[in-house]
Parts: sequence; structure tokens; C-alpha cells
Amino acid sequence: MAETDYANARVAARRARLLGDRGLRELLLRGAAPEGPGSSPAELAREAARVLGFLSGAARRRVAALLRLEDAPTLEALLRGLLLRLPPERILRGAPPSPGLGPEALAALASLPGPERAPEALATRASPLAGAAAAAVKASAREPRLLRLGVALERALVEGALRELRGRGEDARLAARALALHVDAVNAATLLAVEAPARPDELFVAGGALDAPAFARLFEQAPASRREALARWLGADPAALAEPARAAELLARRRERWLLREARARPFSIAPPLAYLAARAGEARRLRVVRLGQEHGLPGEALLDLVEGPAR
Repeated sequence: MAETDYANARVAARRARLLGDRGLRELLLRGAAPEGPGSSPAELAREAARVLGFLSGAARRRVAALLRLEDAPTLEALLRGLLLRLPPERILRGAPPSPGLGPEALAALASLPGPERAPEALATRASPLAGAAAAAVKASAREPRLLRLGVALERALVEGALRELRGRGEDARLAARALALHVDAVNAATLLAVEAPARPDELFVAGGALDAPAFARLFEQAPASRREALARWLGADPAALAEPARAAELLARRRERWLLREARARPFSIAPPLAYLAARAGEARRLRVVRLGQEHGLPGEALLDLVEGPAR
């Protein structure tokens, strides 16, 4: 408990600075440009470093391992962009905010001539993401290249997290459950996205509630049937899984809500800093999407569904 006391006191005060869904909704309805403490990608990375600095011992190690999972979408977007030879500015626009990759690091990585240079560039920065990037680049040599890249990246990050999260006690159990929820979201996203020929064992990530046989059964179903089955499993509206952006938000919020419940039920564990950082990252992600929507002339009402999140 001593490893988290200081951090939990600090994040309790910092959480009040977040806009929250209600605050963002009010800004949208007024047509105002959304700004908040999580609106800057640079500030998100700095805040993650601050919170890690509040922690110590095994608590810090576990939170750091789980935070690296939050870097996966950003690193995947970066490697995808490099693989597709997109211009740096387009790669950066497509990369969501990351707690472990600030704007300076992303800008340097996005300017690389190809994805094969990314692992070395990350290693030069002493980034713990270098090994996962190398695994992803290697996997992308086979079709479906983009999907294999993402799965290999997640596998490497999950395997690394499993090594860091070993132990006993409340924090170890909580961290294992948080990891499992992340893995479930990854496998669900894969099942929703897969179209090109592949074997289910090549795209499955172990460590979640959905085991390999269940994943394989869903994999073999037609896309619509697969989506219906996943909706029942997640307790969601199938229509929310039909659009990639809404599906990704639903899966992310599912973990955010669980962490918030755990933080309230276990205020002396690692749950409060994890819940705060997940909320901070989620707000940064939503602010980014809203700003992009406003740049393209979308009215506030059209963005409310994403801002308010799924009903369940």
C-alpha cells in the first residue's frame, strides 16, 4: 500500500481537471473548440511520466508495464504509415496520443525511410518498445501485412507485460485482469477487421478471457455472424461494432469503466492511477477525434455519439 499511497492522493486531485464526457458534450453543443488538460499529446506523455514518478517498487513496475500496452495503437499507426510509405504529416495525423511516445519522438520516427528502421531508432532512445517494433516489422513481411503487424506488436507487448506483472496480492490480480481486458479488446478488434485469408492461430493473442478455440470458432463465421456473437459477448449493440471507429471506442471504454469501478472499490491499490491514466488517454483520444471532425466541418451533434460513448 505504501507504494501507491502518494500516487493515489495525487491522482485523486488531478482527476478533477478532466473535462469528462459531460464537459466535452457541453462544449460541442456550444460549438466551442474542445480543450482540456489531456488535449495535448505532449502533455499526455508528460503526465504519464509524472504519475509513474509518484509510484515506487512493484506498483511502479506494474503500472509501467500496463502503460506500454496503451502505446500499441500509436506505434501500430506509425509502423503502418511507414509500411505504406505515407508522408510524415499524414502518419502523425493518424497516430493517436500515446503515454510513452511524445510528439518529438513520433515526429522523428514518422520521418524514417521505412518501418525496418523503427526498432533501431526506438532502441537509440532507450525505448522499451523497440523489441515489440522489431517483432511487428518482421511479421509484416507476409499477407495480410497490416493485420499481422498489429497482432505481432500486441503479442510482444503482452508477453513483456506478463513477465512484469508476475506476483501475488491484490495489485498482481488487478494487473492480470487489466491485461486480460486489453487482450480481449485486441482479439475482438482482430475478429472485426479480418478479411484476408489467414489462420486463426496466426492472429490470436493469448492472455484474455476469450481462449484460442473460441477465437477460432468466431474466426470461421461470416462477418455479420461474428459481429453478432461478439456483441453478445461484450454486451453491446451489434450496430456499434459495424463501424471501426465506434467499435474501437466501445472496446476502450469497456476497460476504462472497469478500471474506474476498481479504483472506487480498491482505493489503496494500483487501480486509481491506472484508472486516471486510462481516463486521461481516453479524453486525449476523443479530443483528437473531435478536433479532426471539426476541421472537416462536422457539426457537434454528429460527434455526440462518440463523445458520450456506448450506452453500455
